[in-house]
Parts: sequence; C-alpha cells; structure tokens
Amino acid sequence: MQPAEAAPGQGAPPAWSFEVPWDSISDHCELAGQGGFAYVHQATYKTHTRVALKRLQRGSPEELRREYEFMRSLPPHEHVVPLYGITIDPTNQPWLVMTLYPLDLQKLFRKETEARGPAAEGPGQALTLSRALELAWELAMGLQFLHSEGIVHRDVKPDNVLLTQDLRVKITDFGISRAPGPDGTIATEQGHGSPLWMAPELTARGKPSYTNKVDVYAWGVIFCQLISRKYDRLYELLHPELITLRPGMGAREAHAMLANLQICEPEAFLRLPGVLLSKLPAHIFHLPLALDDVTISLAKACLSPDPLDRPDMRAVVGQVDAMRDCLKKHANSPERAAPPGLTLPPPAAKPVIHPFTGEPIIIDDLFKFEPIVIPDPFAFAPTSSTGTSSRAPFGPASGNITMFGPAGLFQQDGPAVPNPNTVPGSEGSKAAQ
Repeated sequence: MQPAEAAPGQGAPPAWSFEVPWDSISDHCELAGQGGFAYVHQATYKTHTRVALKRLQRGSPEELRREYEFMRSLPPHEHVVPLYGITIDPTNQPWLVMTLYPLDLQKLFRKETEARGPAAEGPGQALTLSRALELAWELAMGLQFLHSEGIVHRDVKPDNVLLTQDLRVKITDFGISRAPGPDGTIATEQGHGSPLWMAPELTARGKPSYTNKVDVYAWGVIFCQLISRKYDRLYELLHPELITLRPGMGAREAHAMLANLQICEPEAFLRLPGVLLSKLPAHIFHLPLALDDVTISLAKACLSPDPLDRPDMRAVVGQVDAMRDCLKKHANSPERAAPPGLTLPPPAAKPVIHPFTGEPIIIDDLFKFEPIVIPDPFAFAPTSSTGTSSRAPFGPASGNITMFGPAGLFQQDGPAVPNPNTVPGSEGSKAAQ
C-alpha cells in the first residue's frame, strides 16, 4: 500500500491507497491454500511482512475486483481480515493482498479431533468450553458488523473463519458476498455454498430471495459444532436419518452424501436442521446445567427453517455474551456423565501412512478424494473387506486400492468419492491465510 499525495496547502495526513506495486511483493510461489475458485499463496510484502495473496483460478478478474471493493468499503474491524490492497502481476492478473493467518477454524477442529481421538467426547487441547463460547461470540460480533455495513457474507463456514495465534477470529472470503437491495433481500444464486452450512432458503426450488439471516443459520451450525464438541464431525449427528456412515468413512465422503442429498433429494435435505437439533441435547451434557435451556433455545432459533423466525446477529451476540457470563459463575461445576445408552456412529479409521514419505495415502484426480483406509499390515493377517454405498454424485461408483506389505496383500473395495467440500461450482477450503 502506498500513501496518496496530500492536496497542496493541506496539512491533513494523506489518504491511503490500496494499490500495491507488484515489485513490492516477493517469495510469492508458496501455495498456502486452494479452493474451488481461488488460489491463496503466502508471500512477503516489502521484504519483511508475510501476507496472503489470493487469485481466482476461474471466473473473470472482475469477480475478484468486486470482492476487493467489498473489502475496501469496510472500515477496519477486529474480527474481519485486514486488506492491504490489490496488486497486478506481469500477466495482468489481479491478486488480493491480505494479512496472513495460517490457521482457520476447520484446521483447529481437525487438530482437536486428532488430539482427542475419533471417539472421544471430552474437550480438546485448545477448545475448552470457555474458548468455544469466545469463538462463537467473536464470530457473531464480526457478522453483526458486516450486517451493519450492509453486507451478507453468504459463505460462513469454518474454512472462512481465520484464527490468529491466540485464537482470535478473523472472517475472510467475500467472494460470493452480496449487498441487499432496498427491501433487504438478495436474489438467490443457487449452486454456491457448502451444504451443511447452507440455509434452507438457499437450496429451495424456485430461486427465492434471501436476507442476512442466511449468515445467522450458518453461525448456528458452527455454534453446534463448537458447543457439542463434535467439531469437524458434526455430520455424525445426521446418521442414520439423512446419511449412512460406515467404519472408516471420512468427512469428505460424508459431505459428498450431503451434497448428493441436496441435489437429488432436496425435500429430504430440508430435514437437516430438525435432525441436528433432535440429536444436540444428548451432546451438551458437559455444559453446566444452567446453560442447557439457553443453548438449545439459541441453536433452535438460529436453525429455524423460516428465516423470519431467526434472530438478528445483534440478538445472537447478546445471548452468547450472557452464556459467557453464566459460564463464569458456574466455572467449578462438575461435568455430568454422558447420557446412558448414548451411541455414536462408527469412528473414522486411522489413515495408512506411506512408509517412505510419512504422509497419508491419498487418491487424487480432478476432484480430491478422501484417503482410502486399509488395515494395518503389521497388525492384521491378510484380509479383504467389501463395503457398499449409494453412487456418489460425481465420479465413479467404486474404486479399488491394493497395497503390498510385510503381512501379505491387502485390498479394500469401496466407493471412490470425490471432494464434497461444496456443491459444484463452490469454493472449497480456502482462506486469506
């Protein structure tokens, strides 16, 4: 960014220009993230400041400039990622230049799950109940600010919630954000978004209009992820009513089922908030008893199928703030035991690690596939297992992987399911990191 020249004879500080010279950017070859629409690179600005560079991998440059104009129009806010500006590379392609935050909420969820183990219901290493409520409150504060500025984010999900080193929220990715018209509504653009966090009105037939209440719904889903300690495995609460989980199934395959349900059985997909809310009470036993009713009430209000019944973000901020105060008063309350008879879906199996690279074995092609898990060759005799599943929405119906190990030949047959982070045309994991 370069300060613009002050007007002659005026002592006021110069206005700030958001035009970043390309030659002030260096080390811009490291890929930090890739989604369905954009690449995000780490880079260095003026030899010492690490920044994130975002460039569209498809679509017109005007779309990135629209995102730039949205971000530039916003006054600074502590829970929105700061914008340095826009730069043009030698091929005349525009790049957004933003503050770099390598961590996002989705990555934190995965770390917490790995730290606890796939079947654990206790707190992770970083996401205590107090911290979970803090993250929910900061995200609500950021969304309240955006709505007060006349912007509907439209793609609120854990991937787009960046985190500082001390776990402070920074909202990012305004690629499909929109400004409502005079009546507060926006014409629906179907085909963009991530199914689990998409409000029902965004998937309804007939392309009805939507309002900023779609962000309230998405916040409600993230609230459930945080408060239930299901984190990145919230989809397990949809088993078996909407999706059928099998041992060894990963998140990508589960989300592919949701995408398939959204496209092929939209009426069934609309049951998602009801199924989720019916399972939630059994997964908040770790809360102080005084928080039970308000937790369920807030989740139910935010996930209401009718957007008119959802609260605005100002009311959500107030509710979560009250929950934080209540938690402080009951900080020493012992955790209750898990409800008797609580059954969990089969946990995801541990992925096989390549013996030479140390990396998980991943099947990849045009879409990103979930790692296919096979038995540990050092722990089991040679076996063969076969699983069946409904056809995935994209790609082949089945795929095989064969691995040779010290114990013999191992084979697993099952569906080769593509990356379902979003429905076709949506942006996957990305961040202004």
